[in-house]
Amino acid sequence: MDGREFSKNTLFSFLAKAIPTVIGLAYTWLIANVLGPEQYGIFTYITALFGGFFLMAMGGMLTDALFVFSAKYKSEWFYKKVLVTQQFIVFLIALPFLFAPDLVNPFFGIGENYLALLGVVLLWLTPFNTVLEFLFKGFNRFETVFQSVLLENATNLVLSYLLVFVFNWGLMGIFAAKFVSLIAGNLAYLLHFRKLDFKPERPSRGEIASFLGWNTAGDFFRQTNAQAFTVMAGGFLSPVTLGSYYVAQKAVNATVGFPTAAAAEVLLPHASQNADPEKLGRDTSRVIRISLLVSGAMAVGVALAVPILISWLFPQYALAGGLVFLFCISFLSNALTIPANILRGQNWMKALAGFQLLGLGVAVAAGIVLVPQYGASGLIVAQIVQQVVLGLAIIAWLKGRNIVLDIVPRVADVREIARIVRGLVNV
Repeated sequence: MDGREFSKNTLFSFLAKAIPTVIGLAYTWLIANVLGPEQYGIFTYITALFGGFFLMAMGGMLTDALFVFSAKYKSEWFYKKVLVTQQFIVFLIALPFLFAPDLVNPFFGIGENYLALLGVVLLWLTPFNTVLEFLFKGFNRFETVFQSVLLENATNLVLSYLLVFVFNWGLMGIFAAKFVSLIAGNLAYLLHFRKLDFKPERPSRGEIASFLGWNTAGDFFRQTNAQAFTVMAGGFLSPVTLGSYYVAQKAVNATVGFPTAAAAEVLLPHASQNADPEKLGRDTSRVIRISLLVSGAMAVGVALAVPILISWLFPQYALAGGLVFLFCISFLSNALTIPANILRGQNWMKALAGFQLLGLGVAVAAGIVLVPQYGASGLIVAQIVQQVVLGLAIIAWLKGRNIVLDIVPRVADVREIARIVRGLVNV
């Protein structure tokens, strides 16, 4: 893995994740205050409802496969299959909303038929954007992904302001801005589409079926894991504590969590293309060590500054400041699970599903022991335990495949980070 390319792609992956968060703060403030609670609630519900339908259309599973197989095969055939399949499933989901709205809409709490039509348009546009995003990630075109995300989010914010404040379109203005911004994001991808170097090779049907089948099982265990923590939070924490818990979680995730997520994402195409155990082990070790150092440095600043900021900006969430330190450790420990992307890249999905089942068991056991006695702190510690056990188990399993990982940071890694930073200045 070329250090210059890795640092560049990691930067753009980080920015592509950070921009929606930063712009989203201004966007949420704008539409929430202008629309008011009722219309803002309607908009949020429609986008969440039809966004959920997109996930039902195998949005996550198919795009995961597209990410891996685009990196490995550069197959235009598979990209087209994914896009057509998603659009067909979207068409089936949209049919009852289009042809039986009086029966379907009341069931889902949609008061006006035109709101369902707006949701259908959103459902139709979303797969284009998502498929193109994961296609370009598979081709290591993270800079293009960043450009599309920036254009989409900036367009959405500016148009929302114009259509709502200047032209007083209200709820329709917010939906119109959303549609135009999705189209703008797609156009950013299409401008670079000809630069993609597709190959005639394609994954076999058996390879695709194996990936999708075990990815479905693993994703179920992973989502159940997250849901188990959510249920434990709702069952054992008071509403006041729960609010503070989520404020602290979001603050730390937006800082300490993003570098690890970006590095793991950039590693996946490399893991799909490389079958050399020694090289995979060496490159993954470097990614983990650098992630630990970068996130660790950010965690120190966050642990010192964020509790003070919370006490100033959110005095009613005073408990959140006491949870920041534990959340920093939690997001740092998440770096140990980066090797899971080796399993995804090599299509060892059966093993990955087994590890995700293990993670679910550890999460439930740790949560039952810690949460009733220690509350919010116990819930975060349970997450740390789950991530450490899962990460170390994957590392041990990979060692049996001759992929040896050395994850303890060293002085040489600090020099590597300094070299990367100097290189990024010239990006």
